Amino acid sequence: MISVLLLDRKDKRLSIPPIKPTAETVCFDLDDTDLPSAAKSILRAVAAGELPPDQGKALIEGLGAVARVIEVAELQKAVEELREQMEGMRQ
Repeated sequence: MISVLLLDRKDKRLSIPPIKPTAETVCFDLDDTDLPSAAKSILRAVAAGELPPDQGKALIEGLGAVARVIEVAELQKAVEELREQMEGMRQ
């Protein structure tokens, strides 16, 4: 896909046209109880032909990104708790 950039000569700014969806909307049952359940729902939808494989892949990658965000948040919380414990030991 080629993106077109437009230069607004008056304001000397680049203008990027809005990105439009390239795939049709697809509906399928998603179990959002937890991330593994959501991933299984996506794989089932791909296997049943309800969801195109490329969209399934994109959704699974999105779940992976969410998992990493959760992991970082949990690690930050654990580090903060350890810091508080260390401060308590020093006093």
